[in-house]
Amino acid sequence: MKLIKEEFEAPFKDYPLYSQEDAIDPLVIAKLFDPVGSKT
Repeated sequence: MKLIKEEFEAPFKDYPLYSQEDAIDPLVIAKLFDPVGSKT
């Protein structure tokens, strides 16, 4: 099972973990998940 779709792989590669720690206006990439909901 693939957890990250191809459309999100590029932004994650461009902004590795902690790369924007000192940025004034960092970019937030998030996917919200509701385990009891019908949609993610």
